[in-house]
Amino acid sequence: FCKDNDLKSLNNYEALFDNDLQGIVVATPNMLRKGQIIKALNEGKAVFSQKPLGCTLEDALEIIKTAKETNCLLMTDHSYRPTHSLRKIKNLIESGDLGEVYAANFTFHNSSGPDKSWYYDPALSGGGCMMDLGVNLIDSLYWLFPDVKIEQLSSNLYVAGQKLCDPQTQVEDFAMVNITFTNGLNTQINCSWNLSVGKDAIIEMNFYGTKGGATFRNVNGSVYDFKSEHYKGTRRQVLSLPPDDWGGKDAAHWASLLATKNEYQHETDNYIKTAQMIDLIYGR
Repeated sequence: FCKDNDLKSLNNYEALFDNDLQGIVVATPNMLRKGQIIKALNEGKAVFSQKPLGCTLEDALEIIKTAKETNCLLMTDHSYRPTHSLRKIKNLIESGDLGEVYAANFTFHNSSGPDKSWYYDPALSGGGCMMDLGVNLIDSLYWLFPDVKIEQLSSNLYVAGQKLCDPQTQVEDFAMVNITFTNGLNTQINCSWNLSVGKDAIIEMNFYGTKGGATFRNVNGSVYDFKSEHYKGTRRQVLSLPPDDWGGKDAAHWASLLATKNEYQHETDNYIKTAQMIDLIYGR
């Protein structure tokens, strides 16, 4: 930990490389991060990046290629993997307690939307609510079902209630995505900013299998408190309730790995799947 008198304020990110740092956290606007991450990796620094890792598949592939070539630790902050509630559901899926999961719905509605102007500028954000909120849902999907492959995908993007027509000047504030995977899993992903939902946020993941169902959802509109439940017919079992001190655990895991060795982790390859789906959603 740094003492207050050890903290420094720098005028540009390149100045970081003149300091004896092992790792760098990159949390700048989406479209700026690629060059900054690659520069840091080429300087031999481990990187913990805000999501998404790359705004396009091409960007993600270039970043990961650099991390492999420099053999540097690279991780991205995807929020929900560390929560007890989602880990309980992952255990249900992997144990077979849900049977064959054939349908799943993922939802994130943020009724207030982001409070920084760059989110609404495509030149800085690379996209709207799907890039901001949907990437966490997509990452959760692939974490829970790592072997699925897309067979068919359709998406509808809206801004102020109208179809998004000019992604060069506008970003979507409402997105609906339908996906069929080759194993028969059917999935819906919905997310939005500034939607009238009667609470601060709705965050839900619902799973339906041949032996039962399960739900991960936020509590009382919170973006920090979650619970999960397991269903069999009309029976309901609570799996996890707040409190759950999950915030920052991805960053702490990155720091613990870095304390051992600055070395590329092959699980980073999984970020490519999220970038692939984002490209398909935006029609790229």
